[in-house]
Order: sequence, then C-alpha cells, then structure tokens
Amino acid sequence: RADATQKDVDDAASALTEAQGQLKTAPSTGSDTETARAALEAVLDTVPDSQVAEDGTKYYTAETWNAMQEQIDAANKALENDQATAETLNAAAQALETVIAALKTADVPQPVTPPEGTEWEMVSTAEELETALASGSGYYKLSNDIEGVFGAGMQTVTFSGVLDGDGHVVTLQYGDTVNDRSYRLVDNIGATGVIQNLGIAGKCQSEPFADKLSGKLINCFSWAETVNGSGGMVGAMNSGSMIVNCYTSTVVDEYSGGLIDYGAKDSYIIYSYWQSGAEGSPWYPTSGDTPCLIGSSHKTETEMKQADFIALLNSHRGTTGMEWTLSDNAYPW
Repeated sequence: RADATQKDVDDAASALTEAQGQLKTAPSTGSDTETARAALEAVLDTVPDSQVAEDGTKYYTAETWNAMQEQIDAANKALENDQATAETLNAAAQALETVIAALKTADVPQPVTPPEGTEWEMVSTAEELETALASGSGYYKLSNDIEGVFGAGMQTVTFSGVLDGDGHVVTLQYGDTVNDRSYRLVDNIGATGVIQNLGIAGKCQSEPFADKLSGKLINCFSWAETVNGSGGMVGAMNSGSMIVNCYTSTVVDEYSGGLIDYGAKDSYIIYSYWQSGAEGSPWYPTSGDTPCLIGSSHKTETEMKQADFIALLNSHRGTTGMEWTLSDNAYPW
C-alpha cells in the first residue's frame, strides 16, 4: 500500500509472524479416513489455549476468535462422527487451519490521557461530578473522594467523555425517599466514554456504574451494595464495550451476574474479577449471547484480600493506571 506507515508495516509483519507461529508442522489432510482423522486432530492441537495473545498485552479479536470457535465445533463434530469420510475430515482440517491463520490481535486498552493541548478538568464535589457526567463529554479527574446522591434524575444521560478517578472513591448515598437514593453513577457510558481508576462504594438501587456500557471501564472497582442490580458493575455490555482490569465485591442475588447482567458476543471482559453472581458467573447464565471472557475469573472474598490479588491487578494496570494498594477494609483500591 503506497500510503502505509512504518507502523502499518511492522503491525502486518507481527500479525503474520504470530499467525505462522500458531501452526505446527503436521499433515493437514490425509488420503484415507484414519490419516485424515489424525491430521484433523493435529490441527486441533495448534489451537491457542487462551484468547490472551503474546505477552498478555494483546488479545485475539472477538470476530476472528468466534470464527475459530465455530470451526473447532465443526471439527469436533466431524471427529465424533464414525461415518465421516476422509473428504469431510480433510475439509474440516483445512477450514480450521484457515481461521487459525486469520486470527487477529488487538492491544489491551490502556488508561486514557487527554490529547495534546487539553488539560484535565478537576472535580471535587458531588455537584461538579454530576455536572460533568451530564455534560456528555470532556476530560475530568477527581481531586478527592466524593459522596452524594447520583442517578436519581439522570436516567437518560449518556456520558461519552473520560472520567479519571485518580484512585479516589465515589460513595453513593441511599436515603429514605426516592429523591435521596442513588440509582447508579450514570445511566449510559457511550462508545467513546471511559471511566477509569475509580472506585464506587455505598449503596444504590441498580448497578453501581451504569445500566448500559458501550465504552470502557478500566482499573475500576465496586464495593457498593445494590438493592435490585442485575450486575455487580453494569447492566448490559453493548457491542465493542470493555471492562478491563476491574473487580467487584458487590454481592448480587442468584438471578444476577457477578459483573454484568448480559453482554454482546463482541464485547470484552479482560483481566477482571467478581466475588458474587448466579452460579459464580460474571453474567446471568441464561442471558443469551455472552462477552469474550479473557484472563478473568471468579474470586472468593479471601482471594480478593490477598497480596497476590493486588499484584495481579497491578500487573495489568497500564503505564498511566492507578497503583493498587491495600485499603482499610482489606480489599484493593
């Protein structure tokens, strides 16, 4: 390509090298059924063990990973069929080889910084934070912990800017009347919206961060109690959304997911952890499509309060992410 930059060339070379590395020297087809079956099994052995790629700073994209999963299912069905011909087995092997070679990687998202010439707008009060979220855009950073009632009148607000908690905690207040009760921090996080380096505590009516996530949560945590929340952090993850290096100790009921209620199959939960949830699941088990779950897992309260868990969070926080330390309640923050 005439207008290709050096980065384009380097990225293409890296992708080609990675794809080639997935393939082992093995016959991809065989002329008889026994040989074809062995060849298909050999191709299955070359499938990556995890959606985490390279040194953990990249992941295989949902589109290419899901395409590979479909061919893996087809390959296994062919192997389970005692009547499968060599032609059928060879076709399955070749189809699987093709999607393995076509796997694409992307960088695990890092915390966002303002573009050159733009400064963080500092936020120090609940009123300023509510105004920032209602503005829909901009670059905001907390200068201290904040307490307040959020979401009571913001159920149609979509935040598409960047909010950096800088390691601080927003405590959601929950009073005796409807107007004194936090519903959630914000209703929607738009496709360009990012909330990062922020903790949420207190009590809320629904999910602590948002009902619908189309953007990203990075280096966030929730200790908040939820009354009717269907997920420990957000309700729904829309297409392309991401939860990265987050955790929640929020306890949800048996009809809710540890992190979310449900999510699109091309949304991503990367290096994130949950303590509660139906059947220990990050989403409600019968919610249909589910996000790509990458390097993420259920953790017990005891596991979350160990030094190893703090080290795990710090290993994926990014160059500008907050440093996780031990809080007074023994959870990381």
